[in-house]
Amino acid sequence: MANNEQVNLLEFADEVIKEADFEDLAEDFKQGLKEKITQEAIQRLGLLVAAELSEEKLKEYGELVSKSENPANDPIVSKFITDNISDFTQKSQNVLSSYKNEFVDEVKKAMK
Repeated sequence: MANNEQVNLLEFADEVIKEADFEDLAEDFKQGLKEKITQEAIQRLGLLVAAELSEEKLKEYGELVSKSENPANDPIVSKFITDNISDFTQKSQNVLSSYKNEFVDEVKKAMK
C-alpha cells in the first residue's frame, strides 16, 4: 500500500472508533484499539490480495514484500498490487467497509 493508503488506514481506524462511540475512551486505550483495528484491516486486505492474485503473481508479491523494509508504505508493492488486481481500490474499500460494519455491529450487540 502506498503511503497515502497507510494514512487512510489510520483515518479508517479513527472512523471505526467514532462510529462505535469510543471517542471518549482514554487516549492510551484508544491508541491500542487503533493499532488493533489497523492490524485487522491490513490482514483483511492481505487476504484480498491473496485471493485476487494467481499463484505465480502471489509468489512475486511475496518476494517483493520480503525485500521491503515497510511493505505497507512501499510504492513498488503498491504499484504491483494496483497493476495486478483490477479495481483494487474499490475492492479494498468494500473489505474495509465490511470490517467497519462488523466491528460496529459487534460493539452494539455487546452494549445491549
